[in-house]
Amino acid sequence: MMSGFFPLGCSSRQEADLINSSANAGVVVGAYSGFTQRFPNAQSVEWETLSSSLWEARFTQNQEAMAAWLRYDGTIADQGRLLAPAELPTAIVSFLTTYSENPTQTVLTGQNGSDNSPYRILVQQSGVWHRLLFNGNGQLISDSIL
Repeated sequence: MMSGFFPLGCSSRQEADLINSSANAGVVVGAYSGFTQRFPNAQSVEWETLSSSLWEARFTQNQEAMAAWLRYDGTIADQGRLLAPAELPTAIVSFLTTYSENPTQTVLTGQNGSDNSPYRILVQQSGVWHRLLFNGNGQLISDSIL
């Protein structure tokens, strides 16, 4: 075996391994790299492509179910502890039935930087992914496009 040769465009074995791992996961290198840097101890990682510039990683960390939404460049759009939609307050469930024709994709809870909203939900409406923030009483705080 020859050493010192790496796939086209790679300058190190580490870079070649990163490209290979991201390709095997079906995720762009930027999102994959951002995830592995932020969550180096993640286990049982499952990826889903949400759009051409947004990916979701579901994984376990410290024996907790987690999820992270990553952009093309590896920045994290949001991350937190994963909840089942059945764990949502009734007010949020009622809101979601009128908001989107699609079922709720992902529900996160816990703090995320300056965001103290207890419920963060990823949902698709008319082909566009939205991040909905709700307070503990189930009132919508904000709706942003990802």
